[in-house]
Amino acid sequence: GIESCVNKGSDLWYTWQKTAKLVAHLLVDNNLTFDDVKQHHYYSGKNCPQTMRMNGLWNHFMDLVKCEYKAYSLIKEGYSFKLITNSNLISENGRVKLNDESKIETITIQIQKDDMIENISFEIELSKEA
Repeated sequence: GIESCVNKGSDLWYTWQKTAKLVAHLLVDNNLTFDDVKQHHYYSGKNCPQTMRMNGLWNHFMDLVKCEYKAYSLIKEGYSFKLITNSNLISENGRVKLNDESKIETITIQIQKDDMIENISFEIELSKEA
């Protein structure tokens, strides 16, 4: 079982991102499937993970797990990934910082294995904080 805790002022989405990474590692390392991932509610009947359940975000969390699973599987095969951005609105871990204007930014994901390097660029819209 995994317990995640978010205190007032914490970044809930970052907590879920890190939890998804941990779940993906456990799946790969223990030869488990996505069907093996269960909510606490499955065992206890408790409304847990409450924030995910109450906001219908369990499938979103599982999508995060699947992305992390794929990345971890590729890393085990020798691939590496790097986020490249020149924007001061995007942190090195990809989190978008608050901004007061909408703008288009470019991010690049660099994928490398041995001597092969591929850059994939995306334009993303950073929306004005509501």
